[in-house]
Amino acid sequence: MRKRNGLLCKNLRRNPSLLYLLLDAKIRPTKEVGRRFMPYGFDSGFHVSGQELTSGTILEPKFEGKLQPGLQLVSVALSKGKHQLEHLLFTDWLLAVGGVKPRWLVTPLIEFIFERVRAEHFPGRPSRLKSIFLFADLKHAVVFLRDYRSDAGLIYECDILSGEVWVGDMALVNPGINLRNPIGEELQAMEQRASRYWEGKSGRTMEIPEILVVGSVRVEKSAETDLRELLS
Repeated sequence: MRKRNGLLCKNLRRNPSLLYLLLDAKIRPTKEVGRRFMPYGFDSGFHVSGQELTSGTILEPKFEGKLQPGLQLVSVALSKGKHQLEHLLFTDWLLAVGGVKPRWLVTPLIEFIFERVRAEHFPGRPSRLKSIFLFADLKHAVVFLRDYRSDAGLIYECDILSGEVWVGDMALVNPGINLRNPIGEELQAMEQRASRYWEGKSGRTMEIPEILVVGSVRVEKSAETDLRELLS
């Protein structure tokens, strides 16, 4: 399955017209809501995983227990001032450029800011740090796999069994931080994007809707068949 999903993304790069076909394809974002009513009408979605999963697998939150060291570093740096955070991020970048280790502080920084904005201004929204992430549309899952996972992953159709559901725009998360700009400006821009993210659908069209679930999500099947049909 991994090889076939990888072939899909290679075909997209070789033939850009396939990507336009993909983006314009009319793929149902979710199953029709039956006995279970979920907020926003979603009771299923598409999950990108770096591991092969079997039908019936219950997904775990993406970040739970994994970001704590980075979140703590970011918190301590910010408590000492923005320039301390800037120094920390540049050090992280230099180590990556030198091949010492991959960059690992950008994601904790993004999630720290988004979580702080949520806790202060939108406490009723589910925390990203405790969430399972799904895509509403298969096309967005494919683009994510290609652009952010270098084709290394698999896509699964999943059912939301229970829990709290929120839909945000992943396009507001993706920009990250640009170290060429003053750190203060970048943090302010990130906080503004976080506010728009947690506001949700009001006043804007979402570019990449992502479903956050704090609850139970079960893998139903690989999206391999849907991918083949899409490009047939």
